[in-house]
Amino acid sequence: MTKAREEIFRKIRQAAGRSERSDVDATSIVEKRLSRHPRGPIPLYSEQRLVRFIAKLKHVSATVTTIKTLAALPMAVEDYLSQWHISKDIVAASSTLLTNAQWPQGMKVSHRHAHADDMTALTVAYAGVAETGTLVLCSNPATPTTLNFLPDNYICVINQADIYACMEDIWDLLRNQGKGMPRSINFITGPSRTADVEQTIQLGAHGPRRLHVIVLVSN
Repeated sequence: MTKAREEIFRKIRQAAGRSERSDVDATSIVEKRLSRHPRGPIPLYSEQRLVRFIAKLKHVSATVTTIKTLAALPMAVEDYLSQWHISKDIVAASSTLLTNAQWPQGMKVSHRHAHADDMTALTVAYAGVAETGTLVLCSNPATPTTLNFLPDNYICVINQADIYACMEDIWDLLRNQGKGMPRSINFITGPSRTADVEQTIQLGAHGPRRLHVIVLVSN
């Protein structure tokens, strides 16, 4: 480091009320700060998590179906595809919940990453945020990120038990799982949209134009 550069940093430290510290000291300060994970302001609301989650999803133009058993999942997916006259050839995550499903005759489910010409993707959410109706999707070998964004139609399954009150709860959950952070974490709230052109909302601008969420409700 040049003397001029060091002098600039010395003056910055002095103005900030910091003493001279080694790189090791500075690193330990940062690590200590990160380990505390201070939480931001938490909004208050009176609704039950599931009720608010569904209401927020609908508010951002997503559709929602609730099911009571995993056995009902294949039919719920087929019903949605039929409603919109969408091809029953879909690409899905390789999670156990989806690979073990008994898909109806006539449906073709391929477990792989998405291609540009795939019309519909199906995955399982890591978690949901009731505060905003947001899906939390973590990348891993079984759930590649391409499934979340490439196809026009995106169907996501979530367990009611995985719906949390606020965004801060999700970061606590990720930190406490003891596996480190996933390579990619995506927060999705509603279908893709933009109003860049003449302030007119257009769906499907940067990702799926339809978002359908299937909630497995607890008994």
